[in-house]
Amino acid sequence: MTTLITMTAPALTHKIISFVKLDDRTTSEGAWLIFLLVLVTIGKAMVQTHLYYQFAVIGFNLSNTISLLLYRKTLRYPSLSS
Repeated sequence: MTTLITMTAPALTHKIISFVKLDDRTTSEGAWLIFLLVLVTIGKAMVQTHLYYQFAVIGFNLSNTISLLLYRKTLRYPSLSS
C-alpha cells in the first residue's frame, strides 16, 4: 500500500505541472489535482506511521522475549551465571 501511494504522488505532481503549462484550463480541475495531492500525502504519512508503529511493536516484543528467555535460563542454571 505504501509503495502504491508513494508512486502516486509524483504522477500527480507531473499532472499539476502539465496543467499549469496548458492555456485552456479550468480552476476546478486544478483544485481537484491539488486536493488529490494533499490527500495522497496525508494518506502516505498515515500509512507509513502505522507501518513504523507495527515494526516498533514487533521489535519491542522480540526484545522482551529475548530478555525473558535469558532471565529464565539464569534462574535455571544459577551456578553458570556467577
